[in-house]
Amino acid sequence: MEFMVMLFLAPIIGGIIGLIVRKKVLKKLNPEVEGFLNKRGTTLESELQKFIDSQNLNEKVLTARMSSIYKYKNNECTCIIVKFKIEGKSDWYAGIVSDSGTYTDLKKFNLMTSIQDTNILLQKIYKQPTREINEDCLIYLPKLENIYHFRIQPDEKVIFNSKINNVRIDNNLSIGRNAKLTMTDKRIFIFNGVGLWTIELYNDISDYKREESYLEIALSEICIFGQAGERICTGFKFFFDNTEELDKFENILNNIIQ
Repeated sequence: MEFMVMLFLAPIIGGIIGLIVRKKVLKKLNPEVEGFLNKRGTTLESELQKFIDSQNLNEKVLTARMSSIYKYKNNECTCIIVKFKIEGKSDWYAGIVSDSGTYTDLKKFNLMTSIQDTNILLQKIYKQPTREINEDCLIYLPKLENIYHFRIQPDEKVIFNSKINNVRIDNNLSIGRNAKLTMTDKRIFIFNGVGLWTIELYNDISDYKREESYLEIALSEICIFGQAGERICTGFKFFFDNTEELDKFENILNNIIQ
């Protein structure tokens, strides 16, 4: 999954809240954190302890605190940004507790870049199975003209072209109206007039589904973008100008994705 132009800034969601593992637990938490913990049937203290245990840091961590919270993936998931200190070190280090898992790469914690750093951590643990492609079907699909002049390889053939009324990503954020879409036997190209997105058929698609007015493709890995890597994309919703084009796009996917 690639994106070639930096577009958006995302606000930091949540305030700074803290606790020290096994020493002091806050009596009042942000409602979003309480919802996250209730859904998991756990407490913040136990989540932080589980984070320490899962990263084999039990003998090293002196203090662990919840720095802030961050919503991602259509506002359905909450990520707790953790900062912790290691024995013998004066710096704080960054980690995450999320619906996708817990993780740290022992990078120093920086409040100013915590969202970007969190997205990088999420990308390392957010992986969905990739759907298989029916290569026999791709071979027999007719070759079309590359009417939007995307840069394709000599052995790559165009199998679908269309204008798109709108393309939306997480939180239903629109990334471009009247975009141009070309699908080849290797990739899907989307140009919104500002930046070019590409979806690799064999590596990037974990699932797809048709709704009444759009078709949604879910990505196998998080795509990070933005001026400082502060935004993420876990999938695309394609809104076509007419039902006929939407039907054609769905029919191709139904045939080539197993």
